[in-house]
Amino acid sequence: MKARRDGLRMGLRGLLAGAAAAGALAVAGCLPGPTVQARNSGPLGVELYTEPDPPQVGRDAVARVRILRGEVEGVDGCEVRMRQYMPDHEMADDERWFRLMPRAEGRYDGRTGVFSMGGHWVLEVAFRCGRHADTLPFTLKVPWPH
Repeated sequence: MKARRDGLRMGLRGLLAGAAAAGALAVAGCLPGPTVQARNSGPLGVELYTEPDPPQVGRDAVARVRILRGEVEGVDGCEVRMRQYMPDHEMADDERWFRLMPRAEGRYDGRTGVFSMGGHWVLEVAFRCGRHADTLPFTLKVPWPH
């Protein structure tokens, strides 16, 4: 009985040590995260990533946009929207725009439409921050399911 209890303790310690190591790696930025794409627009920077990353065929995704002044100062109070399309395939929803909701520190979130097929897609982000407005394309590769 004592040997079994000691074995369970060792197993639990190993599990806790592994979880602590994974947590430390995540905090240190060593675990892979989403693929963030960045573009410049005059004095502003625009970053985009999706969840899931990459998007999946037959599902929508959450698009997360961050608008920055300099390298870290988020810009709040912008109007942000996006549309998605495949450059090589005309589709009915190509001109459908989705509004992104403001969060905090220059972050804006919204749902995309459904990615109906695998291949190269463009998420076009249009924004207006005060007098500055622009539309920027971000290319995504949506893999075909196996």
